Amino acid sequence: MHTAHYGLCARFVGHHPSLTGGTDDALTTLTRLHTHRSRLLNQTP
Repeated sequence: MHTAHYGLCARFVGHHPSLTGGTDDALTTLTRLHTHRSRLLNQTP
């Protein structure tokens, strides 16, 4: 899902401000959110 979202964002928004906030670069915001989500999903109980 991240790859598809990133591709669409790269095409239509590019390195402009993210609609979700966070940084002035939408692609950086997506990468940061993906990294944090991956860490949460990969935690072992």
